[in-house]
Amino acid sequence: MLSRSTAYLPAIDGLRALAVTAVFAYHFNPALVPGGYLGVDLFFVISGYLITLGLIEEHAATGQIGLRHFWLRRAKRLIPAVGALVLAMLALTALTDPVRLSTLRSEALATFVYVTNWYFVFREQPYFETIGQPSVLRHLWSLAVEEQFYLIWPIVLMLLLPRLRHSFVFMLILATAIASALLAYFLDIGGASLDRLYYATDTRASALLVGAALAFICKPVLGRRIGYTEEATIGALGIVGLVVAVDLFLFLDGSSTLLFRGGLELMTLTSAALIALCVRMEMPVTQLLGSAPLRWLGLRSYSIYLWHWPVVLLLPGALGLRDGTWQVLAPQIALTLLAAELSYQFIETPFRTGAIWQWRTEVARWPGLSRAGALAGAVAAAGGLLLLGGATIAARAPEPPPYLAVSNRSGIFVSDIPPAPAIAGSPVTPAAPLAIAPLPIATATRVPEPTVDAPDAVPPAAILEPQLASSGIQSSSSIAPTAMHGFVVGDPAADRPAAEIVTAVGDSVMLGSAYALARVFGVVDLDAAAGRSVDSVIRVLRDRADAGTLNTNVVIQIGNNGIIRDDELHLLLDFLAPDHRVFLVNVRVPRPWEAPNNALLARVARRYPNTVLVDWHAASDGKTNLLYDDHIHLKPEGAAFYAGLIAAAAAAGRTPDS
Repeated sequence: MLSRSTAYLPAIDGLRALAVTAVFAYHFNPALVPGGYLGVDLFFVISGYLITLGLIEEHAATGQIGLRHFWLRRAKRLIPAVGALVLAMLALTALTDPVRLSTLRSEALATFVYVTNWYFVFREQPYFETIGQPSVLRHLWSLAVEEQFYLIWPIVLMLLLPRLRHSFVFMLILATAIASALLAYFLDIGGASLDRLYYATDTRASALLVGAALAFICKPVLGRRIGYTEEATIGALGIVGLVVAVDLFLFLDGSSTLLFRGGLELMTLTSAALIALCVRMEMPVTQLLGSAPLRWLGLRSYSIYLWHWPVVLLLPGALGLRDGTWQVLAPQIALTLLAAELSYQFIETPFRTGAIWQWRTEVARWPGLSRAGALAGAVAAAGGLLLLGGATIAARAPEPPPYLAVSNRSGIFVSDIPPAPAIAGSPVTPAAPLAIAPLPIATATRVPEPTVDAPDAVPPAAILEPQLASSGIQSSSSIAPTAMHGFVVGDPAADRPAAEIVTAVGDSVMLGSAYALARVFGVVDLDAAAGRSVDSVIRVLRDRADAGTLNTNVVIQIGNNGIIRDDELHLLLDFLAPDHRVFLVNVRVPRPWEAPNNALLARVARRYPNTVLVDWHAASDGKTNLLYDDHIHLKPEGAAFYAGLIAAAAAAGRTPDS
């Protein structure tokens, strides 16, 4: 454990306050503090430093490391507060949204055994991307990483410290941290998914290990003089570190190519410099970090971190406000601090100090509380827990909404009925398949907007989906052509030139437009799946190119599920240029990443002569009748409108004699 002289470092609590503020700001609105999620890395370095410092001092004082005592302290510090959060979220979900209880059940179990990060990796639930409501427990991935570290690290030090010099242990830890960073780098350039890189313990351990290495070379000496050279060096590094940390919080967003190619490592080293400043020197910046308001926040940073995410996620809907707006900020801050203070005072502190075991005596002294009343209260609490446990265990997975009834489609859709009358006001008449000419320089100019007066122009998914499901139709590679309601799902007919076939790749928005696209293009080779990210689209297109099934004309929609990384978009369009004609559809999604994604799509599309931006966002503005209640997915009439818009952009690129 930490010695009496180093048991409390006020400025470290100031760093915790800085970290949790950055994370809160990021979750409130990523567009305001794009790199605020890096506060977690600051937490990691602080944890690695303090835990290792305590274990080193314990070994120096006693010649051993008490594993049982260490793990018991960690359990008392962490488990009661997170357990209260999980139970509260289960109860709230059971009362307000019981259909989500089955999903939350699995996440709660992963939380209690501290494998939440791996649960999200294997379930492919990205941190930066989501089109539906994220999990209220998603932020607990970082606690899982720390707990796994706490489980293994004292054993490692118990084996190393008696056998090796501290300098050698320091070098070994530093080498392991570098290996973790290199693993993340090579996985990133190898195309690993962002959730694998972001959540996994092996790729995130570098921050904890750098903090651990720092504990061997930077012991707290506050109140004692240090050498002038060391003082000047640490002071300069600390000030630079503070500036760099703020810059990273403001500018290193989750879409940056630098994230796993030096960005996280820069934040880790910056955090180490700040810790060195806080534990070795007293100067104005450390006095500010150790000031009473920041100490108050830092002492409650664990409880604030636990409660802020559910509050940020759920409160806007409860108040009828859009998330990420200033109107909801004050209530979110107030409720977060209230919940955190209650957790800190009545759960976290009593369990950590052992005062919880004195509550029975204190409760017995409450005026007017009889033994029977206390017993009745205990029985009621136990009964409530049993009811909650039973409801959680018995919960069944909810039926998906209509627009997500099918999670993916991959096949060729052919309209085999005579062309329907044109959608009223649309510049495109569903007719013979389009032969699309080479495109002019890409432009973000809006194409003419179709209007929708004939919602039955495209067969409703509610009619088609059950018949598709009953027919077992999933992929054109495994079934013969099948006609139903005027559409064939299967072989597109051998006599159709490749130039007449459109390849469409996208996410769940495009998923709902399969039949509408077939109606306006005549034939469409579609590959769409819910939750699809940019890297997934790139893999699909590369696989199709390798298999020889990627057609000349390609329609792509990306960006509904999260931030688009600039390098990924360039990689995608570089791959398709110049042999393919690309129709890049932007997004309408009421999420903080809508505006930056659309700006990036417009800016990058202009650089590629073979690419046209289809402005779905502008064309659908104000047309709420086209969308389901989530304001993202397409109703049948919305699918017709969406397909007509894309076809209008394609028609604008026809040759004069087409």
